[in-house]
Amino acid sequence: MRRTGRIFLLLLLLLSLGAGGALGGGCGYGVARLALGTPPFSTRHGDSYSVMVPMRDGVRLHTDVYLPKGEGPWPVLLVRNPYNMADWFGGICGFFTRYGYACVHQDVRGRQKSEGEWDPLVNERADGLDTLAWLLEQPFQDGNIALFGMSYLGAVQWTVADALPREVKTLIPMVISTRMREAIYQGGMFRHEVFTLWAALMPNRGLNIFGGAAYQAAIRHYPPIEVDERYFGKRLDWFRTWQMSQDASAPLWRSREFLQLRDMPEKTNVPVLMIGAWYDLFTRGEIDDFSRLASRGISKLVIGPWCHLQMARGDLPLPGDPGLGGQVNTILDWLDHHLRGAPLRDGRGFVKVYTLGEGTWRNWARWPPETHPAVLYMGGDGNPSGCTAGRLEPIPVDAVGRFEYDYDPRDPVPTRGGGPLLAFAIPGFGGVEPGSVRQPDVCYRPDVLSFLSEPLEHDLHIAGEIRVTLHVASSAFDSAFTARVSAVMPDGETYHIRSSIMSLAYREGDDAPVSYTPGVVVPLEISMWPIDWLLRKGDRLRLDVSSSDFPAYHAHANRAGPWALQSDPIVARQRLFTGGEFPSRVELPVWSGSAPGSSFGDGSVVGE
Repeated sequence: MRRTGRIFLLLLLLLSLGAGGALGGGCGYGVARLALGTPPFSTRHGDSYSVMVPMRDGVRLHTDVYLPKGEGPWPVLLVRNPYNMADWFGGICGFFTRYGYACVHQDVRGRQKSEGEWDPLVNERADGLDTLAWLLEQPFQDGNIALFGMSYLGAVQWTVADALPREVKTLIPMVISTRMREAIYQGGMFRHEVFTLWAALMPNRGLNIFGGAAYQAAIRHYPPIEVDERYFGKRLDWFRTWQMSQDASAPLWRSREFLQLRDMPEKTNVPVLMIGAWYDLFTRGEIDDFSRLASRGISKLVIGPWCHLQMARGDLPLPGDPGLGGQVNTILDWLDHHLRGAPLRDGRGFVKVYTLGEGTWRNWARWPPETHPAVLYMGGDGNPSGCTAGRLEPIPVDAVGRFEYDYDPRDPVPTRGGGPLLAFAIPGFGGVEPGSVRQPDVCYRPDVLSFLSEPLEHDLHIAGEIRVTLHVASSAFDSAFTARVSAVMPDGETYHIRSSIMSLAYREGDDAPVSYTPGVVVPLEISMWPIDWLLRKGDRLRLDVSSSDFPAYHAHANRAGPWALQSDPIVARQRLFTGGEFPSRVELPVWSGSAPGSSFGDGSVVGE
């Protein structure tokens, strides 16, 4: 199905779910079920009502209860949500009631109709445990509860994962991880298209869906610390704290709430179904969470070719992608097993990933698997008289090359695909398309350096983190460098694989910035988030190097000091050195295939 067709189908599905709620479980849910390809419904939608649930400090949280038709009690899904999408989530709850599950949907503290003040993630543990205590007293629950939801709705599940009552049988956190700083910052660079977007959407109790112009102005404003009051209408202390928490050692990341959240996988003993996406901002953290999960042997991680909204985007063909319907079927299978005792059709205790470029699914006992490095060295004479594409070669290059360009923060390189992108989902916000999008030809901008390999002589299966080492110098006291790896098909079409960024200040680690002396050549390692991609024989690899990837990340002002306080960006002269004593290179983690006698869970190809 063409990508536009998939988007239309998703919109139809969401409208159908909303209509289902309005129609009391009628034809809207039937349309949604057919669109998703899920099993026949087992019951109809029954009663629904709202209640204000008191927390331990007296604050009351607005809670909607949706019940199946007939006599209870029933197994229950609990959804805790900061967004004013009650009608849509009511539709989702109504959909699951048609399969015999009661569903409880709650506005978190300080959002929508709930009382109190919202501070992201700060109150979710206490409120989540109080809500579970209230739920255990309700006559409609049968002692089998699942926590369910994506993104922030998944984070609230992790906050209580070590203190669950025995009635909670499983968690289903999707496109979320416990490592929040790694989602907000990459190499000292702030992710505008997610978290400045979040601030633009969340200044009040409901979503500010008409704030697109304010968002676009905010991501271009200096100093960034002012954008809340200037463009979003009020001071957002939580957002300012995030802006001023570049260092991993900042008080925010060492606070009780964020340390508890980060450590939750080791303390989680119930089965967990994690659903992630290759083009999401939490992918690396999810993989790490699963590797640390105390219940890993009875849990499962699924990573599909989707973006943060769990749908396919971009331009790369994705054969074998079951889309949202496949995810819902996996969730229903998991719920039926853990809340009702039905057989589990798809197994557990493994990671199931989609291989981009091949269009297959594989089960792994652990992911990434053991790999060996394939190194391609950057070479070429440089670009003294304009754009000259460099080379990627499998042996070290003896001759030193020097490539130069000017980086102007007021004219940054536009983002072209990738994962930390969410503004595209809000009409009027002018967001960038996520996913594996087509790339422009080499030399499309003077501040982008490109390096090309020869056509591959055999297939190359990348499974893990791509690392790029650059030997660079800048005329500024601080700046940033980017790397983007793409697949060039035999017909010349070029698709984004992975990209990342690193500032000079954080080249030695995230705990604290280090100084840089202008003009000094230093090595800079840019680590990209994990990916599973099959490059085919005849494909070529392309590496683009620059200094900005905007608005996925903030445009570095080329000045030292906290990024959010910079008010006067300057142009920097950037230099990249290759060959000889400057072995700039890209390192690919290559999986060589199953060893003889390998079994299920070791990379075997499976059907979805």
